[in-house]
Amino acid sequence: MEFSNSQVDVLKKLSFSNYLNEIMQHYEIMFPLLIPLLKKECFRSFVEQGIVLAKESGYTQRGPVRLYLDMMIIFGSHFEQDPLFKKLKVEEDKNVSQIEKSVTLYTLLGKYLKTVYGLSGLYFKESIRVFQRLNIKTLPVGINVSNNELHELLRGIYPQRYDFATSDSIDELITLSDEYCRRHGLKNQNNKSYLILVMFLFGCSFGQGSFRDRFIKGLLIKYFNNKDVSNHCAIVSHYASFQINNM
Repeated sequence: MEFSNSQVDVLKKLSFSNYLNEIMQHYEIMFPLLIPLLKKECFRSFVEQGIVLAKESGYTQRGPVRLYLDMMIIFGSHFEQDPLFKKLKVEEDKNVSQIEKSVTLYTLLGKYLKTVYGLSGLYFKESIRVFQRLNIKTLPVGINVSNNELHELLRGIYPQRYDFATSDSIDELITLSDEYCRRHGLKNQNNKSYLILVMFLFGCSFGQGSFRDRFIKGLLIKYFNNKDVSNHCAIVSHYASFQINNM
């Protein structure tokens, strides 16, 4: 028995749909707080886009694709280009299979989770508590790459992430924030400091069309227009939703 081209197309679509369902079930367990905030259909759309990005990065097999998607959710889209996560970049080598690349990626992720996320999310949960208690009215107002006060702010909120990124990468993040502020007309110094803090905690990709844009930009605009504690708490709540279940 032979299948017609149209039947083959139907089978491919069915197989892809089943794969998406499988991935969604995986994330409903892995990120139980995240999907309800973002809404299921929006998250599913992000996963579909992520599969395309995974392919562009050389991952097309089921296991490697899911690992790449995991890292996109934890670190942000285009995480390989984020100055905070230079240590997670796998160098391109045409002689290395995607399975070998994914093993390297898995090892790097494991080291990050151990040293930065912490056992059962110990370090991440502490960063949530410190972020929650932050006095938003006393943020540093001087913005330049040698601003020790700003570096201390980030180190104080999440020291493990700061050490992983290194101070040089934090300087790069500050430069990126300056470009973001120019594009969006942000001139208030308090807003600039808060933006840098959000970029540090959420990753730098939220301004690049990723699902983090929908997730955080609206809340940031509310905060910039009204520095009310409730707007800060909403951003903290969204940050906390990235907690990984059973890690």
